[in-house]
Amino acid sequence: MTHDHGQDQGEAQSGEGTPAGRVSPNHGKRSNGRYVLAAALGLIAGVVIDNVGSIAFGAVISVFNKPAAEITTLASDTVPMTFGLEGTFKNVPASDLLWAVNRAQSNNRWHPQPEACTKLIDGMFSCGKMYLGVQDESDKSEVFDIVIVGADPSAVREFSRYDKEVVNEDPENPTYPGLPTLPSGTRILDQERVIRE
Repeated sequence: MTHDHGQDQGEAQSGEGTPAGRVSPNHGKRSNGRYVLAAALGLIAGVVIDNVGSIAFGAVISVFNKPAAEITTLASDTVPMTFGLEGTFKNVPASDLLWAVNRAQSNNRWHPQPEACTKLIDGMFSCGKMYLGVQDESDKSEVFDIVIVGADPSAVREFSRYDKEVVNEDPENPTYPGLPTLPSGTRILDQERVIRE
């Protein structure tokens, strides 16, 4: 009698009628569910970290590969009407040209040079002779921005069209009114502010 009574107490203490020393039939299901949930959360976290890492790495690479140029031949802030313009460049797409443009502060219009600059194989560029303002004294002491832009094929067409239209309008004495804005497809790579002698 005493022995049977002890078994009854053990069964009661194991909880919910499950005899002591036996495993509930739902125990394995609960454990497996926790493992599946943990694995799923780990997978999601890995995907998020991987994507964030890829984006961050891509941003760093983009900064280092950003097109750039630097004008190197302006020894003074005061320049004559015509002067040579050269510099260095890097990461400019092969399909893009470098183009020298000046902008007079008095009217804020953009004046592209007649031809593109030449990209040399050693990372240098040469724009030949730069023209700044008109030949008379009216532009003396005028403030100009000398700008190097990267121009994609559509922007190159716009620059060429502008020059052709100006020359055709008055071949003997062309006047260059300038463009109100830079054409689409241009990117400013460097600029220097100068004063016309």
